[in-house]
Amino acid sequence: MLSICGKKVNIMTKELYLKSSNLDIIPSDVYKLKNLEILDLSNNNINTISADILQLTKLKILYLKNNNITTIPSIIFNINSLEILIIACNNITVIPKDIIKMSNLKELWLYNNNITTIPIELTNMINITGLYLNSNNITTIPKEIGLMLNLERLILDKNNIMSLPIELNNCNNLKMLYLNSNPINLNTNPIVLMLFDKLHSGYNKNIALVDTINKLNLTKLNKIKGECNICMVSNNILLQLECFPSHLICTSCILLLKKMECPFCSKPIMLNQVTCSL
Repeated sequence: MLSICGKKVNIMTKELYLKSSNLDIIPSDVYKLKNLEILDLSNNNINTISADILQLTKLKILYLKNNNITTIPSIIFNINSLEILIIACNNITVIPKDIIKMSNLKELWLYNNNITTIPIELTNMINITGLYLNSNNITTIPKEIGLMLNLERLILDKNNIMSLPIELNNCNNLKMLYLNSNPINLNTNPIVLMLFDKLHSGYNKNIALVDTINKLNLTKLNKIKGECNICMVSNNILLQLECFPSHLICTSCILLLKKMECPFCSKPIMLNQVTCSL
């Protein structure tokens, strides 16, 4: 048995949680845990990582959330076994190009930092399924993101992104796209419409649905995936707008719907005809 931060730890343990332990460095005894797969060092004062961490050859998940890290320690890129890196809530400004060395990485959590650019090298990491970059200062998404064919979750909330590259539509496995609180204009970004079925429903609170329906032509609307559950009444004739994505019709959107007009006849949508598909 080892004693680490006042905890009795079996030397064969696979998981070690040292969250909020007032650490400036990783205790040396941690490196004796050769079977360690999960190491949680969140909420400490760590700003650098010793090369000794390479002794943890089975490490799969590393938590470094909420520390004093300003630069991602380069030694981390040499942890070949690492699959999930959570280094959110620090003061990181740059994603180093050497991150491409992490060939087995599946999830990268870098939210709530001060990152401004996504390097091309990151888009070449084809094994990544989850990329969490919300609450940064990112302004553009490189077109090479379309190379990330295994990407399932792309979280970009609370950045300064104005447009998305059309190549994003090549990410066929994308299931979840978060774009809340970005200055994206739907009318000039058809790619957003093409990916509407993947957008998190919370995004609907931050876009002008009225503008989307009334100003976009039906050709664009027909590119939206999904089925519509909005029934519109015009002269007592029930109309079904099949091209409108059903996941937009949720409780939080009802007040917005009240202001919408039917794109066929320009008459107000009857609120009592709106049904929720959720």
